[in-house]
Amino acid sequence: MLPLLQVFESLGKNEKMGLGGRPPRPFGPLNTSKIFKRFGDTILCYPLLFELKDFYISADPAVLIDEIKLNLEFMSKRWKLSGRPTFCMVLREENVSGEYFSHMLDLLIALKNGYVNGVRVRVGRVHVSVCFWENRVFESGKEGQGKHLICV
Repeated sequence: MLPLLQVFESLGKNEKMGLGGRPPRPFGPLNTSKIFKRFGDTILCYPLLFELKDFYISADPAVLIDEIKLNLEFMSKRWKLSGRPTFCMVLREENVSGEYFSHMLDLLIALKNGYVNGVRVRVGRVHVSVCFWENRVFESGKEGQGKHLICV
């Protein structure tokens, strides 16, 4: 199975026109707010700020909490698609224990109460009817090779 990033690299790729496709860079907050379907599987993406090996923010719980709030605010101002954006959080033990426990608890309470820094949020299960679903079909493979469609 191809990682979602590799699948998206095929977007805009056209060897005849000399187009290399989407650069292999991580998704921003708006793309990670979509729910993807690929071969019948549901794919939820979490924002880069939760990535441990490539990004440093999750190592500092105070900065992580501020970045979560900023991401929610950014999405509330920039989301233009139908359906609601989905924000997936990764809670690790080190972020919900120790000296920052009360700060993370305040954030979780704000999420549960429905407002984070003035942004209306809703915590719950993923529902098909209220989320934005990204369904795409990509053609994969080079010319002359067996091509197959990749549905996302």
